[in-house]
Amino acid sequence: NLRRDVGGLSRSVGMLIEQNVRHYLPAWVREVLGVGIDRLRRRVIEGVGEFDGYAETNNKVIVTEVKETLRLRDVEDFLEKINRLRQAMADKEVIAIMAFVKRGKDFDKAVELAKANGIRVIKHYGEEDFEEIT
Repeated sequence: NLRRDVGGLSRSVGMLIEQNVRHYLPAWVREVLGVGIDRLRRRVIEGVGEFDGYAETNNKVIVTEVKETLRLRDVEDFLEKINRLRQAMADKEVIAIMAFVKRGKDFDKAVELAKANGIRVIKHYGEEDFEEIT
């Protein structure tokens, strides 16, 4: 029972983090990237996958993946979706962002893979407080 309860709590915390990031990230995108979006929404794109945050404006597509703890496998999974999305939307610039709260054990490798593939990695401290990992 304890394992089930902890798993349920973990899923709930993850959903709250995702909602929080999705709410506050558009201001960061406008300020740092200069891309005018007002809102990110969850979106499933057939043949591509599900994104925690998605917005389109002009010739740009912003997609986000939100993780409580950033691990290498998270970046690998997101990268697969990003590559499919870039093929499906070859006429648009895809701006990919991974937002996280805590560093996983293979964090440096995760960031290295993300950066090598044009994925921005940002740490979310709370509300509008984000820091891009360079």
